Amino acid sequence: MHKKIISLLLAVAVLFAVALPASAKIVPEAERLPLIIVNGMNEPHLTKDNGDIAYPPTTGEFVAAALKIIGMLPLLAINQGGLYGDLSFGILRKLFDATAYLPDGTPKYQLNLQRFPDAYGKDKTGLIDTVSHGHMARLYGMDRTYQFGVDFRESGLVQADALNAFVERVKKEHKVKKVNMIAVSMGGATMTGYLAKYGSGSVNNLVMMHTVFQGMYIVGDLFNGRLSFASEPLQLWLAQSLEGNDPWAGIVGAALGWLDGAGYLDSVLDWASGLMDSIQPRVFDDFLVPSLCQFPGFWGCVPDADYESAKALLLDPVEHAKLIKIIDDYHYNVFNKASSLFNKAMKGGTNVYVLSGYNLAGPPVGPRALAQTDDGLTTACTSGGATCAPLGQPFKKSYKQAVACGHNHISPDRLIDASTCMLPEQTWFQKDLHHTNFYPDDNAQFLLWLAASDKRVNVRTKAAYPQFQHFTEGKLVPLGGGETLKKK
Repeated sequence: MHKKIISLLLAVAVLFAVALPASAKIVPEAERLPLIIVNGMNEPHLTKDNGDIAYPPTTGEFVAAALKIIGMLPLLAINQGGLYGDLSFGILRKLFDATAYLPDGTPKYQLNLQRFPDAYGKDKTGLIDTVSHGHMARLYGMDRTYQFGVDFRESGLVQADALNAFVERVKKEHKVKKVNMIAVSMGGATMTGYLAKYGSGSVNNLVMMHTVFQGMYIVGDLFNGRLSFASEPLQLWLAQSLEGNDPWAGIVGAALGWLDGAGYLDSVLDWASGLMDSIQPRVFDDFLVPSLCQFPGFWGCVPDADYESAKALLLDPVEHAKLIKIIDDYHYNVFNKASSLFNKAMKGGTNVYVLSGYNLAGPPVGPRALAQTDDGLTTACTSGGATCAPLGQPFKKSYKQAVACGHNHISPDRLIDASTCMLPEQTWFQKDLHHTNFYPDDNAQFLLWLAASDKRVNVRTKAAYPQFQHFTEGKLVPLGGGETLKKK
């Protein structure tokens, strides 16, 4: 009899242990570890010593430069690219001169990065609420939420030192051994650099939210001189960009439809592609290299398949020797080791979660302009390797999940196969959630669930948060995915 009771108790204990992942709860606010949000590009600003903003340029500066360049378009009728290139590239270089880097990978001018040393609730700068994470801070706890600003120009390994100092200060302030972290967009490069350099011992929950830790197709194409245009990506991108902006959406859509129907649109785009081919050397030599391609941080956005060819095209082995050393260090010791870094962190007790957007068009430039994106970053990259169908072209009925792991990782709309991700059980996909719209109420609640969970969760833990979600009519609704497959 006693043996039966003991067996019954053991069975109950086993069942309880198996059920633990599904019982994960949000830690009460008073008990939450501090949260550090590692910001993306343009958050915060780069400033001069006198406090003036050096980057990003003001709307007025952008408009003035654009009007000058557009006003000179008639010069193209005289000579395709010569005088027009001289003048337009000069305007662009001046616009971005304050943030330019030298061939050795160091800044041309010393700028200051706005830092927010205090939690939201204790901030004395008055600047914290000028960035986009205020809603998340209020939800998580104002006195427990911090921001770490990244300099998008710098290597993630260089910025890892500043991030580590920030983490240690927050830990000391709250007398804790670990923090929770959310990395956003360009912040993903710094976060991955931090894991490579300092490990995950100070991190409890980590959310990689639509980040560049595996690059961007558009940067890979740009750095390889692949600057062609095509009508379908252009029309998709324009329709998406103008959505809700009546009457312009209707006017532009009608104009494009007429041009396409009359056969003129492809001709115009062929002319534009030809123009880009003719001035391409000038684009790189006179603008991109001195203004953008000497940023070590931007090289962290070049996908592995495009990296060596981009270096060969843009960088001189002698002139750029120091820059090459910096970017190689990041690419081969961080970028290419992201999978092992994440898995090592998971084995060490850190919960790593990856969020990726899809079903939106990215910039309509280059041969991969129909790739799935969150309207900025490439889904295959932000997800850590998902297999993605082109925009609007679902997998064929004959398509089978690439990795047979016992769980369904194909999206209900058959656009994504998550089985090839680095962390297929901890990677979520958010359909139609724009890259600049991370904090609608439903998604903020989802982020809170991930960042403040008391246990490791996966794509099956909570029915409201399956692997595939859809942001529609202002709400995040479940699509499905991640289910355990029945054995045949």
